[in-house]
Amino acid sequence: GFDYVITGTDIVFADSSDFATSWSWDFGDGNTDIAQNPLHSYAMEGNYTITQIVSNSCTSDTATVEIIVTSATEQYSDNLIGVFPNPGNGSFFVSCRFEKNSAICIKVTDITGKVVYLSEYPVNNATTVIPVKIGDAAPGIYNVKVTNASKEYNTRIVITRLSLILSEVRFFAGIA
Repeated sequence: GFDYVITGTDIVFADSSDFATSWSWDFGDGNTDIAQNPLHSYAMEGNYTITQIVSNSCTSDTATVEIIVTSATEQYSDNLIGVFPNPGNGSFFVSCRFEKNSAICIKVTDITGKVVYLSEYPVNNATTVIPVKIGDAAPGIYNVKVTNASKEYNTRIVITRLSLILSEVRFFAGIA
């Protein structure tokens, strides 16, 4: 199975399957992906059927969800902020474009609204890239809010913790 967050015509998918070693996504618009947690942008509004097929050496499983994609809202249309890499492991960068010599606030919240990161930064250049580390945050989808004196922008990041999972697998397999 999987979770997803729709932001206008962009969708972040978060795999929630157990023990999968390969992933296949069909986004219902002729595009596919094999990433565990893909980000997909739809060219047009509409109804789409998302199909995820996960498998391992023993079995496979299929999950299907119907979604409705609508136009991006104004707060996303000017691409003033971005997060990368997305999905990430808890350490990521926020890229933003604001007026020079202003201050911005970055707040990251989990799905329940709990604040897991909050900090203020000066913006000395038109484009600023800020490293963010949310430490021991659980895998999931997080809201990233960037505000300045006059505007608020929201986006999402998926935290996967893949490096932690791989080290646990190596430990239990006697590889570590």
